[in-house]
Amino acid sequence: PKFREGDFIGGWWAMLAALAALSVEWLTGVTWQDAGKVELVEGSSYLGQPLPFSITTLIWIEVLVIGYIEFQRNAELDPEKRLYPGGQFFDPLGLASDPE
Repeated sequence: PKFREGDFIGGWWAMLAALAALSVEWLTGVTWQDAGKVELVEGSSYLGQPLPFSITTLIWIEVLVIGYIEFQRNAELDPEKRLYPGGQFFDPLGLASDPE
């Protein structure tokens, strides 16, 4: 279908965001709703370790890295390869080979 690629990519981002929010909350004990407050009071940190740069710098690093990855994915002309950008490494359990 026409919107298959968007559904796949959006689903992957949603699963990654949910996993990240739950993992960090479990590891630090700070809920994702309060993470910004803690960041403003205690300064930039990652899993309790202080960062040598500001949160703004971290955001720019993320934008550049994710932008590069998305640029490379969208440069692929084969739509099947765009849907599964990691190839065999994106399916370490071999679940994609099962037709069901």
